[in-house]
Amino acid sequence: MEENKFSILIEHIIRLNKVVLSTMKNNIKELKISDLSPTQSILLLFIGDNKFGLLELANNYFIPNIPYNIKQMKKYGYIKQEKSKYDKRSYEITLSKKGSDVLEKLKQETSKYFEGYNSFLNLTFNELILSLRQLEDFLRHF
Repeated sequence: MEENKFSILIEHIIRLNKVVLSTMKNNIKELKISDLSPTQSILLLFIGDNKFGLLELANNYFIPNIPYNIKQMKKYGYIKQEKSKYDKRSYEITLSKKGSDVLEKLKQETSKYFEGYNSFLNLTFNELILSLRQLEDFLRHF
């Protein structure tokens, strides 16, 4: 019986997600940050210098329980929520000074992963990103 290729693909995507969360857990541990979860550290990377609405974050990123994570990040001073200038019913989420400082540390910590990257994969970084985008587009059309 032929293996279900879609199941195999999904299994690898889920494993990759777990590896990313584990890696981020190690990064925040290395930086001695105790009030930020791996999921929240990924949200910091996504938000960066941008302004996001809660709905926009929820729709664009597969991150569980975004409202709770945003609430915790606000509680610990990593983000700011301000009323939108364009839609008074919604809030814009940006990084606070503390969030920006931790983001820079996370960027430095995660940059080490690409030092030996070319010897590990037979793709350039741009080719890898292109392949991931193509996979995303392919799955989106089903």
